[in-house]
Amino acid sequence: MKKVISLLCVLVLTVGCLFVFASCGAPNSDPQAAKAALESAGYYVSYYEYETYTYIHGTLGEEYVYIYYYDSEALAEADYAAKEAAYEEEEALADVLGIELDYEVGISGTMVYKGTSKAISAAK
Repeated sequence: MKKVISLLCVLVLTVGCLFVFASCGAPNSDPQAAKAALESAGYYVSYYEYETYTYIHGTLGEEYVYIYYYDSEALAEADYAAKEAAYEEEEALADVLGIELDYEVGISGTMVYKGTSKAISAAK
């Protein structure tokens, strides 16, 4: 019985850690908060509001992030699919050339982002 309880505790902790790590990768879900976080970290930030989405672009030297906040999950999923396909093509080419890509693409709800990990972390 002790082994079952121990195994169950380890399983619950593992799943909990996965949720914590998964939620840590994305920028802030509030566009104004992400903009403020980037600015406070010294990034130059462009901020635009359009009819169906809000767009933020932050740069600091070689670090950069593009964040799109869509009005619907369908728009976000379509944009993410396009960005992910382009990333996979670039990754295949990078493998042939023997180089490593320095950015990532992600989706979180209605938000799609692309950028370097340092810039994405700065947008939290």
